[in-house]
Amino acid sequence: MSVFLKDRFCSGCGAAASETNRFCRSCGFEIEEPGADIDQLLFFPGREVESSQKKPDLIGCGIIIAIIGILAAIAMPNFRRPHEASHEKACYANMRVVLGAIEMYNMDNTSMLSYYGPDVEKVLISGQYLKSPISRPETGCILSGHGTPGDVRIVCPVHGTVESD
Repeated sequence: MSVFLKDRFCSGCGAAASETNRFCRSCGFEIEEPGADIDQLLFFPGREVESSQKKPDLIGCGIIIAIIGILAAIAMPNFRRPHEASHEKACYANMRVVLGAIEMYNMDNTSMLSYYGPDVEKVLISGQYLKSPISRPETGCILSGHGTPGDVRIVCPVHGTVESD
């Protein structure tokens, strides 16, 4: 029966070793001499622990977070631009549809339209010049128009106007 000392441990697995064994019976590593640091043997076998590995570098973490924040601030407007452009294009398409409906109405009727508003939209829908009420791409996008019977100009308070070809 062998005698195990509390201060003799294997550098590979941390198992207790007898004072007569030079190599560990569990893993085969060479047994450290008495006085070796048990924490060193159990957690980092065969190498020294550097002080930079013991705690996180707070300055480095702060720099990384700042870089991520700057990149996010640069990227956000690029995500919004296509969304805003699609609203503007939808509004211009609505203006062209209304202009076409007014032109068809004026060609079919003796009383010609010289403006556009909610009451005219109802007339265009009832006469089947429009299938349904014009949808708003965004809040505040309300179409109105004025002009002469042959030249009505449609305006949106958000997106302005588009001239017909």
